[in-house]
Amino acid sequence: MRPFIVYDQFEEGFAIGQATAGSRQLHSETLVQLADLIECRVPESVERRFESQPEVVEDFELDRHDHRVMFCLRKDCLAQLEDLVSLMPSISENRMRIARMNGQQAVEAVRLPGGHLIREDVSEQVVRFVAGDESMGQVHPSKSQQPPETLKALQVEPALLSLFCQQLNNRRISQGQSHVTQDLFAGSREHILNDFYRQCFHNLPAGVQRLIKDELLTDSGYRESIALERITRELVQQGIAAEAIDTLVQRRLLHIEMRGNVRRVELTHDVLTDVVSRSRAERQKIESDQAARARKESLQREFRAGRRKFVVAVAAMAAGLLLVRAFSVLALC
Repeated sequence: MRPFIVYDQFEEGFAIGQATAGSRQLHSETLVQLADLIECRVPESVERRFESQPEVVEDFELDRHDHRVMFCLRKDCLAQLEDLVSLMPSISENRMRIARMNGQQAVEAVRLPGGHLIREDVSEQVVRFVAGDESMGQVHPSKSQQPPETLKALQVEPALLSLFCQQLNNRRISQGQSHVTQDLFAGSREHILNDFYRQCFHNLPAGVQRLIKDELLTDSGYRESIALERITRELVQQGIAAEAIDTLVQRRLLHIEMRGNVRRVELTHDVLTDVVSRSRAERQKIESDQAARARKESLQREFRAGRRKFVVAVAAMAAGLLLVRAFSVLALC
């Protein structure tokens, strides 16, 4: 057997691992152990044991190095990974950047692990939808409408495709179906994105979602990229922790890119813009209705107040007339 150790979201060690004195110590000790494993070094604790018990050396296979270690992390955390090169030099020798797949690669990524659960034509439909292919047209397009060349030209976000397939498979299981059909896909695709968008803001302040809708989407509904520094400052001004952006990155709603010397944040993919746009429109309608009700109530209050003033004025005039009449009668007497 060849042990293969995979650390997903390794960048969390740079954040959570530095949160407290205890976590910093644990993180540091873990990195030393990992470095010994990766560089095939005998750990100091084992060396001390060899010194005190030379006879146990024969119990170890010191020349066996067939294990593998993989770190997966966001590319904007590569600088922090570079800081570990002095401890584990090998991490700079073998790297692979996971870029966006083309449409054909994405179909293979869906079909190879789950071929018994989804047909190739449905796989292609899933990929085209996740890629935001505007030529997709109807749910059941014919092959003549969708030439293979257009599939290779698509750019697919791996994280979003993974998430969509996972949610689609969950719906297949909940409905007791043996495989993903076109009808299941057609009836689920909008719900999956809506559910995903809603779940991304779970346990986050309401102001975070408002900021995403207002800042990361243009008035006409297109993705907007803004400086991470700016959106972080706006969150802090509203009393919201800046870590909310990291949470949304981890939940795959946002991603951060270096453009020039500026870290910029934007929605993961264009396919999410419709969901965000609808949510913003719903919020604006609610706010508009609330404003209309507030104006109506204000006018009603002003009307009631004016009517009271009018009644008081009429009563005062009547009382004044009565007094004048009374004085007139007394004067005649």
